[in-house]
Amino acid sequence: KIQNELIKIANHNPIAFESLLLAYLGSGSDSSKIEQDVVSDAESTPYFLSGKDIGLDDKNRLLIKAIISRYREKEAILSSETLVQILEHHRVEILAKEQEIMRWVEDSLPQVEEPVIQLSEQGKLPIPKDVIKERFANLQFKILDEMIATLDEKWGDFCVEIHCVRLSTGIPTDKRLHVLAHEIFHALSGQIEYTQAHYNHPEDPNRNQNSIIKTGVSFYDKNKRTIHGAHPVTLSWLNEALTEEAVSKVVGIAVSYEDERNLLKLLVGAGIPEDILYSAYFENYGHDQPKGNHRLPKTKKLFEVTNKRFGVGFLMNLDNLIRILGNGDTLKGTAVLMETMNRENLKKIFGDNTTPTLVKTFNR
Repeated sequence: KIQNELIKIANHNPIAFESLLLAYLGSGSDSSKIEQDVVSDAESTPYFLSGKDIGLDDKNRLLIKAIISRYREKEAILSSETLVQILEHHRVEILAKEQEIMRWVEDSLPQVEEPVIQLSEQGKLPIPKDVIKERFANLQFKILDEMIATLDEKWGDFCVEIHCVRLSTGIPTDKRLHVLAHEIFHALSGQIEYTQAHYNHPEDPNRNQNSIIKTGVSFYDKNKRTIHGAHPVTLSWLNEALTEEAVSKVVGIAVSYEDERNLLKLLVGAGIPEDILYSAYFENYGHDQPKGNHRLPKTKKLFEVTNKRFGVGFLMNLDNLIRILGNGDTLKGTAVLMETMNRENLKKIFGDNTTPTLVKTFNR
């Protein structure tokens, strides 16, 4: 079973596999067993067998290259004894890393919470101070081994159902604060239903949950999945762009979702007010609204404004185009859109107040 998992990791996350082997070999551990396993595999034919006198670092690099290549070919060449030694070393190391990151998170939370409260008090973020404090107080954190983590994003994600930020042990030190702030903004963004984490836990047999999930301006039905097993998320590009722009107000710089942010800038530049976008982003579903009132009036306002500016169905048509261009991958789809559409075409889409050019393009 472990060998099969390593084969999967070698094919889907080879960098993590490389880190596992590099950490073991670089720790001063005896590498003779690994060398023996590789040498006994005729197909590996590592260069260090040529008889040349090479340094330890080069030998380790060639060993790692040979091992990963064979596992990617679905050939498990490491013996059980060798695996036990490697994984025991990894277990001890990763436990220490998880504890170190968790301590860092606890120490770093004020660096995110305090600026967010200041922005709220200055009227620059439409989220009340009491809501910010409640969300921070109830927020959970989990540190996951990068070898086996199944995160929505490379270094972290936010699980809305249990109000939990999950971070990978593989986050580079200089990226930690940015990733932490990004996932916390997802936690602060509007939701269909927000309560304390234990009340919303998906494993609670007494909890009858709504299948529709809202985070920010994104929606998805957790009972529906694509053929690849992912949830089809509506307006994911816009949600990530708004999240990252908010992060830049806290940590001073935006470093991810560049294409999404550039698309957002076109939207704002064409006359869609930023305050309307963020009002929808931070809006929670209004369970207590009087009968007959819209449960998400600020989100409704966003669609009304964009429909008036660009034509009926603009945001959803744009979202569908991105999904098509990326074959279901909105990150790829946004990149393709921004790469293939030149400046003049983008001006036509976002700069014409009378003709819903993009809608006509879809219809063709």
